[in-house]
Amino acid sequence: MAEQSIKSLFSSAERQRKDIEASWDSNTATYQQNLAAAISTYEDCLKLADRLSLFSPNETLEDLTSGDLQYVSLAFQSIVLISGGTCSSITASPTSSSASAPKTAKPPCKKLAKHTNDT
Repeated sequence: MAEQSIKSLFSSAERQRKDIEASWDSNTATYQQNLAAAISTYEDCLKLADRLSLFSPNETLEDLTSGDLQYVSLAFQSIVLISGGTCSSITASPTSSSASAPKTAKPPCKKLAKHTNDT
């Protein structure tokens, strides 16, 4: 089998992640299979990015091409899926006490939303 390009592999991983985020029933075998497939695809992306040397410790921000910036999130998305979360958007937490956060703010993850609504 021919090796996929980083672009097509990343697109596939993103599509899988979005499908998982659209699903609320995480107790089904299908969901677990889709989750495992998405994690595997992100891991393949990370390996390919490493082989292609997309990012190196001696590069500065100016050295990155705009086309490669999307791949900076590979490790983050993989970790979110592995941890069981489905965060489609992470918002910055207030640096002050949590009492200053609005009570109507939606949790950034569906997993948190499920637990918040149970209380």
